[in-house]
Amino acid sequence: MCRKTIIVINLLMICITLTVAQVRYDGNELAVGIRGGYTLSRVIFNPSVEQNFKQGYCVGGVFRYSGDKNLGIQIEANYITKGWQEKDMLFNSTLNYIDVPVMSHFFFGKGVFRWFFNLGPQVSILVSSKKYGIESLPQHIEPIKRRFDYGLCASTGFEFNTRKAGIYQIDARFCYSFADFFDNSYSSAMQQSSSMIIMTTAAILFNTK
Repeated sequence: MCRKTIIVINLLMICITLTVAQVRYDGNELAVGIRGGYTLSRVIFNPSVEQNFKQGYCVGGVFRYSGDKNLGIQIEANYITKGWQEKDMLFNSTLNYIDVPVMSHFFFGKGVFRWFFNLGPQVSILVSSKKYGIESLPQHIEPIKRRFDYGLCASTGFEFNTRKAGIYQIDARFCYSFADFFDNSYSSAMQQSSSMIIMTTAAILFNTK
């Protein structure tokens, strides 16, 4: 088993252990909602490729359970546009994914206003892709070999939790993929092709209990 996979599994086990061990399931918040926002992405290539951040968007749904000790679990299903845009502006690629993060949710503040921090693994599946521009280099013509992706994401932000009128949330998030979507075998032209993404999002959730 490769080192990256072991790291992801260990992080997942830590997140699950923290949540199960510390969150009391007689807590007072069970919320569902929607989220959306703006993304900036690029791809870590080896050999390296000069890039600008590629602009995109994300939309999705949120499920969150929070106990009474500043800790909970947040699960999402998001449609996200990723990819890369090369520095000379002659080529860019759009990769559309369904991302499912499973994150520990840490929050501070007992009143309406809260600060929170989320951390956990995510799995992703590529649903479509599109290329634009002149195709002349290996990263332009290589076929995508792996549609399944996995990685780690972390976010922090603020929310107004009005309980009866909804939970209004703003956050910033960083996600890094451990899997390569191009062939990374010894004889391949690209030895690494993993995504990273920065996003700012807004969400509204409603308490169901």
